[in-house]
Amino acid sequence: MPVYQVAHSGLPLTLTQRDRLARGITKIHHDVTNAPEPFVRIVFQPIPFGLLYTAGEIAPSIIVAGNIRDGRSEASRQQIIQRCYDLVTEVTDAMPSQIVVTVDEVPYSWIMEAGYFMPPANDAAEDAWIAQLQRAYPGEFDEWGASGKAPALETEADDQSRLQRIRQLTERYAMIARRNGHDVKTLLGQMAEQLDGEPAANGRR
Repeated sequence: MPVYQVAHSGLPLTLTQRDRLARGITKIHHDVTNAPEPFVRIVFQPIPFGLLYTAGEIAPSIIVAGNIRDGRSEASRQQIIQRCYDLVTEVTDAMPSQIVVTVDEVPYSWIMEAGYFMPPANDAAEDAWIAQLQRAYPGEFDEWGASGKAPALETEADDQSRLQRIRQLTERYAMIARRNGHDVKTLLGQMAEQLDGEPAANGRR
């Protein structure tokens, strides 16, 4: 938490565009609220063209819908909305009339993440929450530090670090899949199809 859902129809997003939007929205939320970056989750929801309507007609659209903890000022919410709108216009080919950005609030006591209820929206409570997670899950949250700020990867020179991080996440995903009795090759093949939007030939790449 927070969760930002990016629904799009008739305006396909490449992996690079999704990366830029995910990093951008994460940075926006952190900059405006000072909330630790591990809190921020971005969900992309591609909707087949023809299933999203505007004014009763089929039309291309990108909808960014954020759910954030309560306690933020109206000025902060509007800053998040404006900056997310600007980011979408910068990253995609969407026209202004095709972009919608909303932000709703949820009481922090109604949210659980990693088995712990979310803290109030203030620095001391958030630092204590991160420390709690680091004690509960040794090694998993150490990279975030006490403030929950992840190392920035913003340039092409960081490609190796990015690939290393993707490899680590893939290995963790495979370990969880095996533990739950799933076929890892099948799941990774499905993931690859979702990333590039093209079906794999005979289940292989």
